[in-house]
Amino acid sequence: MITERVFVFDQNTPPGDIVLDEPGASLRLIGFAVGKDSDQIAVPVHIHHKAPNTTSEIYLKSVLSGSTVRDGEAVVTIEKGAKGSRTRLETRALLLSPLARAKTKPVLEIDENDVQASHAATTGPLDPNALFYLESRGVSTDDARGLLIWGFLAEGLNKISDHKERNEIQAQLQSITRYAL
Repeated sequence: MITERVFVFDQNTPPGDIVLDEPGASLRLIGFAVGKDSDQIAVPVHIHHKAPNTTSEIYLKSVLSGSTVRDGEAVVTIEKGAKGSRTRLETRALLLSPLARAKTKPVLEIDENDVQASHAATTGPLDPNALFYLESRGVSTDDARGLLIWGFLAEGLNKISDHKERNEIQAQLQSITRYAL
C-alpha cells in the first residue's frame, strides 16, 4: 500500500524526516512551494529506507517570484540491508523573476548494492516560445503566464491520488498564487 503525503510549504509543517522501516513500505511525497517578494522558503526532506523492498517517490514543485529564495535539500538514504529498495527524487522550480533563486540539492546516500535510485532537478523561467505561441493565438500575456504556471503545477497536482485532497491543495495553491504572482 502506498502512503501518500502532500505538502504546501509555508502552509503545513514540512515533512522533515520520514522513515520507511517496514518491508515493502511505499511512500509518495508531493510538495509545492510558492514564493513572492523576498520570501525565504526552506524545503527540508529526508527519507530513510531502512527495510527491504521499500519505495519512495518524491516530487517537489516550486513557483518563485520577486526575490524569493527557496532552499531545498532533499536527501534519500538507502541503508545497508534495504535490498530491493527503489527511489525517485524529482525537484522542479519555475522562476518568474530574474531575482528569484532556487537552491536545489538532491542527495542520494546509498549503502546497499541491490537498489534502484534516480534523481532529477530543473530550474528555469517560463518558456518564451510557449508564451509567444499563446500570445500569437490572442491570449493576453497575463493569461498566458497563468496558463503556463498552472500547467507546471498541474503536473504535481495530477500525481495526488485522492480527488478530495487534490481539490483542497489546488484551492490552496490558487489562493497563494493569486496573492503571490
